[in-house]
Amino acid sequence: MSKRVCVFCGGSPLTLEDAWPVWLANLVFPPGFVVRKSRGAPANMHAFNTTDIYVKVRQVCAACNNGWMSDLETGMESLLTPWLKGLPTSPGLVEQQRIATWTVKTAMMLQFTRTGIRPVPPAHFTQLYARKTRPPDHSYVFIGVEPDTVYLPRAWLHMGTRPIEQVDLRGLAPTSKLHLAYEATIIVQHLVLTVLGYEGPELQLGRHLTLGRHLFRVWPPVSSRGILLPSRN
Repeated sequence: MSKRVCVFCGGSPLTLEDAWPVWLANLVFPPGFVVRKSRGAPANMHAFNTTDIYVKVRQVCAACNNGWMSDLETGMESLLTPWLKGLPTSPGLVEQQRIATWTVKTAMMLQFTRTGIRPVPPAHFTQLYARKTRPPDHSYVFIGVEPDTVYLPRAWLHMGTRPIEQVDLRGLAPTSKLHLAYEATIIVQHLVLTVLGYEGPELQLGRHLTLGRHLFRVWPPVSSRGILLPSRN
């Protein structure tokens, strides 16, 4: 059996990383709150109730876990808490980049909580490790507010793939090519974060998005003065 190494730097040994950051779980779930968890492969899965709200994965080394990944969590609680309460702000350029990088990192870790779902391109892990404070190439991040209050408290992930069509109009007849992208949507309380990422050329992404909610793009930033335009415009 091959030795397991860090998904970011290739180092070892691996340590346990909180897929849902501890500060986030503590904000969402009151002490003693009962959550539903499951273990095992789909064919032999065991579901159970527990008051242990933390979800850990063993995919990163201690240097990454306690270094740049820990640094990404600094200040995120104060930055995202208004959104969690349904009170959107207008973060500037630096804050937009921090939100986007943190969202991509969190989506990457959360994918390991799902059996058999690994849609994030391996190259994106390498690029995020190299940059540490900026999302990988061809990563688009959106933020918004979910007004529904029926299912609070909540921390929810949806992750899958979607095709993105590239149309080339340079020839006599238009040609098209499909690129497979991953889409991850994280909903925590009222906060909604969506990542769309893929390996491929630059595309005119705006016309490909039908995200369904009123989301605002934070990466690549629309404006250095704050969030100005909804992602679907």
